[in-house]
Amino acid sequence: MVTQDRNFLIDASFILERNHEAFLGAQLLVCGDENYTFLYGVTRDLLRLRQDLGILQGVLVVGRDSGTACAEGCIGRLVDFLSVLGMRILHRPDVSVLDLCAGVAPLASHVISDRQEFLQLVKYDLTVVCPDKSGGWDILSSTTVKQKFGIEAVQVPSFLALTTGPKSSIVTRGQARRLLELYSEVTEMFEDGLTRVMSAPLRDKLELNRKAILDRTVRLTATEERVRDLDTPAPLYELAEDESARILESCGLLSLVRLLRRPSRSSGAPAVLEAQDLREPEGYKVITDAEGLDVLQSTVLSAKVCAIDTEASDKDPRTATLFGVAFCVEERRAYYLPVVGNHRSSARPLDAHGALRKILGSGVRFVGHNIKYDYVLLRRNNLNIAQMYFDTMLAAHDCYGDLDSWSLGYLAERILGRHVQPYRELVNEGETFLDLPQDVVVRHACTDVDATLALYHMLVKELERRGVAHQYWNETIPLVKTLGDWEFAGVWTDTSKLASIRQLLLTRLQELRAAVLKDTGTVFDLDSNKELWAALGGISSLKRMLPAGGSGRILALERAACSHPIAKSVARYKRLRKELRIVDSVAAAVREGRVYPLFSQVRTGYNMLTSENPSIFDGVADNSLKSCFRGCLPGFFRDRRKAIGRLRELTGEYDSEKAAFAQSAGEIRRVIAEVGSEELLLSLAVGVSDTQLSKEYLIDRLTASQVRHEFQVTYPRVFEWASRYRNECVARGFAVDGGRVRHLDGLRSSNVARREAACNTAIRWLLRY
Repeated sequence: MVTQDRNFLIDASFILERNHEAFLGAQLLVCGDENYTFLYGVTRDLLRLRQDLGILQGVLVVGRDSGTACAEGCIGRLVDFLSVLGMRILHRPDVSVLDLCAGVAPLASHVISDRQEFLQLVKYDLTVVCPDKSGGWDILSSTTVKQKFGIEAVQVPSFLALTTGPKSSIVTRGQARRLLELYSEVTEMFEDGLTRVMSAPLRDKLELNRKAILDRTVRLTATEERVRDLDTPAPLYELAEDESARILESCGLLSLVRLLRRPSRSSGAPAVLEAQDLREPEGYKVITDAEGLDVLQSTVLSAKVCAIDTEASDKDPRTATLFGVAFCVEERRAYYLPVVGNHRSSARPLDAHGALRKILGSGVRFVGHNIKYDYVLLRRNNLNIAQMYFDTMLAAHDCYGDLDSWSLGYLAERILGRHVQPYRELVNEGETFLDLPQDVVVRHACTDVDATLALYHMLVKELERRGVAHQYWNETIPLVKTLGDWEFAGVWTDTSKLASIRQLLLTRLQELRAAVLKDTGTVFDLDSNKELWAALGGISSLKRMLPAGGSGRILALERAACSHPIAKSVARYKRLRKELRIVDSVAAAVREGRVYPLFSQVRTGYNMLTSENPSIFDGVADNSLKSCFRGCLPGFFRDRRKAIGRLRELTGEYDSEKAAFAQSAGEIRRVIAEVGSEELLLSLAVGVSDTQLSKEYLIDRLTASQVRHEFQVTYPRVFEWASRYRNECVARGFAVDGGRVRHLDGLRSSNVARREAACNTAIRWLLRY
């Protein structure tokens, strides 16, 4: 409802600029010798604004920065016309609109502008009305400015000085918010010497642009300009409708007459002028004082199960810096305990590590998403999770097997229907987690841990429903601590055996290099792509198989290797060089006789371990890296002999004596002898296609097809069993191995390719290969 006590200040700038850009001086409405096009646009927008917002009393404020792009004399003509029409105008050509509005703020209740610096006027108890992109209005008070932008009204100039200007001199909005949590304004920040800013690149950028930022702060800060001749805003439009209609008609602006009516006191339009409360439910808390720390400890220690999530600087727990830890014992209620970083609300340093040591060492069962990461990171900080009870990522892997992702965001969206904002969307280029405002950090950490607890409640039931709970509790979860300990303490490595493997690879490389140079009849460096392509380009039978240039030459070389002997030797050389790089990466990672890989239980659908930095499970020299390690780790390597034994148990067929294939064609015998009958049989059993056989073993497609046929004839029961097992998996929707079950989401897919891939994964899981 329209009320008489609403007094509006209207920044003329955005209306003038909008019409200048719309008409660009065009003469669309000419009466006599006068062009009324621009006057028409501005008057129309003011009258519409009056109707839309139910404005009864107000002032149009015109200052030195109003219509800076307009032609000379245009503003004066406009002010004269609107005054004749009855508009109430405050015009000071030597004062900015912002300063004028600050000067008359005690007389008004609302200010309308599209400029962000006007948000600081909420400190005068003004409500700021801003046009939004959808054609509506944003209504902001001192409370909603804080809620929406994360800053106080008096910090608006500092915030804008930090975030608006040439790209080289500004910081991100998140960084600006964080800086204004640490300092009340930019002048205090520079006077302090930026000592509270933890990010070195950010400190350097701020120091480099100190003058520009301070200059922008002064320019954007409102200075109250007292206006003595304005006692109170009068009706924005004072003339009688018939008199105003006569004036508009004389100027040829008849279409505006319908907008002259006075806003009704019963109009519902002004209801939008009440600022909305944007606060989120107060379920997420940051611990910044001793009282909060006591509440956190009592809450977690009284729970049976608690979700945990660490926030850190990197995805690698071996090198990441711990920023804080989030806890959740009840959905939609979570706590975040910062470990590093400045928090202005902290009256004194908290013993965060002491509290964490007490919480984590208790008998509480902790739930995490990839909890091994949290375990290793916390151990590096002398903190130990005594009870690693449940991992939602691994539970989802046991329940679904081959989803596109195991990230918390993906699973929360798929299982809970809940959006969890990923880290990469929060931290922009050039930022770190410490640059983010505290409320953003808290919301992110608490949202993650809250979603983890919700997933736990869903997945613990799903494990039972799918019949894999026993496997999860007895196989999957116990391995987490073992792998975490290996990542933290390292794995003993036999460096002498590693050196022997390297020497063997070097010998084979030298033999291949000599063979290639002999076959090509030239001397060149095989490790130089430039020299290699030049040499191969000189071989007429090979030149037509290779493109003249571009990134596709490596793929073309692999294809040519299936039929051309020189290309095959070169391709083998390239593969051996890759194996040597893997061995070298392992050797380079050895520290005091140990390597510290990052292990994963979810990279394959068939439950084989993988590792990175370094990768130790890659096929190097017939899996010989296995011999470099002690304890139970070698048991996680792929074992061809065990897989063949398993295949024999399942099918009752495979006689290694048959592997001679005495009656086979010469080329088939050569391929079998070169690759190995066991390797080929396992590849065919798990569903490798002829195209994949050709690419993997560098044989042409016809030979690959003939090899398949030979094995199908020699071992018919193996292929009959494989076909039958695939059909059973699809019919059931999961794979079975005695009392063990493997769920693969792809087995139920309507996509044929995805279903076939899931069948292949099921057989690999069964053979453990």
